[in-house]
Amino acid sequence: MTLKEIGQRVRDAREQRGLTQVELAKQIDINSTTLSLIETGSRRNGKELLDKVADFLGIEVQLTIPIK
Repeated sequence: MTLKEIGQRVRDAREQRGLTQVELAKQIDINSTTLSLIETGSRRNGKELLDKVADFLGIEVQLTIPIK
């Protein structure tokens, strides 16, 4: 999965649960700006942070790292 695909999956899951970015960020104790960057695929985050978001939303995310 690319960062953009992960971000879209996070956004979709959040919206399905009727949460705003601010509400979700508060629930998992992160900054709402960080969540926004995750959802747009603009920020590469550590595995722990992505796992925290995914666990709360009940989704799986796995970053694919291209090998050149």
